[in-house]
Amino acid sequence: MKIFSRFIQGHQAQGLMNDAVLSREARWLLYVQGLFNLGNGLAGLFVNIYLWKLHPQMRIIALYNLFVFSTVLLAFPVWGWLAKKKNSILCLILGMMFYSIFYLAILALKEKVINYLFVFGMLMGAAISSTALAYHVLTYDTTDNKNRDLFYGLNGLIGSLIGMAAPLFSGWVIVAFKEMMGYRVIFLISTSLLVFSGVASLVLAMPAPRQDYRFFKVLATKNRDWRRIMAAMGILGLRDGIFVFIVNLLVFINTRSELSLGGYSFLTSTLGLLSFYIVGKNLQPEKRIVYSFVGAIMLALATFVLAFSRTIQGILVFGVINAVFNPLWSIPSSSLSFQAIGNDPDSSVLRLEYIVVREIPLNLGRISSLAIFLVLEERMGSEELIRGILLVLGLVFLAAWFQLKGVGKE
Repeated sequence: MKIFSRFIQGHQAQGLMNDAVLSREARWLLYVQGLFNLGNGLAGLFVNIYLWKLHPQMRIIALYNLFVFSTVLLAFPVWGWLAKKKNSILCLILGMMFYSIFYLAILALKEKVINYLFVFGMLMGAAISSTALAYHVLTYDTTDNKNRDLFYGLNGLIGSLIGMAAPLFSGWVIVAFKEMMGYRVIFLISTSLLVFSGVASLVLAMPAPRQDYRFFKVLATKNRDWRRIMAAMGILGLRDGIFVFIVNLLVFINTRSELSLGGYSFLTSTLGLLSFYIVGKNLQPEKRIVYSFVGAIMLALATFVLAFSRTIQGILVFGVINAVFNPLWSIPSSSLSFQAIGNDPDSSVLRLEYIVVREIPLNLGRISSLAIFLVLEERMGSEELIRGILLVLGLVFLAAWFQLKGVGKE
């Protein structure tokens, strides 16, 4: 922990040139998220691969993820109510509990997991939504517009470090054991780390006053900046629904090796690490639109490469471009979203409702793309469908950027 603390403090010192300093609570949130990302990084990448090995059909993977995001859509407002009436830390702990149940259930059911896709999709959806809400709220509470870019840069940097090591280790463990035993070892380790993360989050406990939950007020807001954010989230959701599984699955299909998938993740995370460091260190609030435009162009190009070449070489080119330029999009776009929230005079009271409402178009987009995939897959077959969908999804970043560029202009 001391090494991690020095790492954060050292990079925070770099942020002093931009008048950005992280509070004690923000630094501890980075510790908790790092532990959570480690647990999730070990197992999360391989859940879809595990399902593929049990039943090698794209339709099964898409159906599972449809159940996941449908649950996220329905659960987010519920977690918002709970966080408002009780505490966001409670949502975080419940999320860790759902993750633990999910992985323990896989350990118990083994190959029978494929018969309970709906249940497992619900468990994962509940876990994702509760932890995501908690982290969004805690990030807003522990940062401000001056240091939020620094926080996202550091969080992305730490995530990339974990992304380098965790999947590579998991891939090595999985191939070292016979049949599916390696998966069970990794799922057990992940469960332990997620429990530790939940315990560590108790230090962050910040009792929230009991206030009215004004979800529908924010949902009906006429704030133009917020409407732009909502539109951008819906557009990005269309891509997320497919990309949550397609790239890693294509790597595994091409290589037939979990270790190779871990190596691919190591490569892209290493590049992402360097990019997050550079962007997080240099990005100024007034440069967010320019950075996000460059990111949108290059991410679109990467997607087009993948559409026309789904060989391992094409996937590598996509991974390199995506890893290098994703921070140019993700850091400023996340900050712009919180900036739009902060522009509301009542944001200190309604920030949780804003975060909940932002997830609605995002998950509607994810559900829509997965539903379209499932309908068309029966008629076209996976190969033709994947190319067509990728060509369309390559345009989403540019479409989303046209929404984001107007934030704060009026």
